Amino acid sequence: GLLDVRLREGHPRRIGDPGRNSAEQLDRALARYRDEPYVKVYTSGSFLDDREVDPESRRALVRAFSGRSRRLLFETLPEFATAETLGPLRDAFSGELEVALGLESTTRGSSRASSTRTPRRPPTSTPVTGSARSGCAPRPTCC
Repeated sequence: GLLDVRLREGHPRRIGDPGRNSAEQLDRALARYRDEPYVKVYTSGSFLDDREVDPESRRALVRAFSGRSRRLLFETLPEFATAETLGPLRDAFSGELEVALGLESTTRGSSRASSTRTPRRPPTSTPVTGSARSGCAPRPTCC
């Protein structure tokens, strides 16, 4: 089984309580959760970008599925996948974290960059092992 969790922040770090929207969305996802062993988290951009999903909301989501799901996948741009962002999530999740590394692309004549996504199978899927103390050890896997 698979559960898709879609976070739609709309505006990064809203004035007031930046995690409120994420908390409400997490509550709705948990209400739909039926012991699926594999959870995929979708955002409109990069899950590890603090402007997209604040760090406490990320940790809350990962903790909520720890001990329930065996694998949790999320997508991010490579520049956000660091020991500082991955370590706390690795420490909070008892299963396997899988990071799909997205790419930026632009259209000729356009100054706007957009995230390129592969909806069914991420282009690069990297389970994260280790801990913040060990600096995390990404283990690339292929399709």
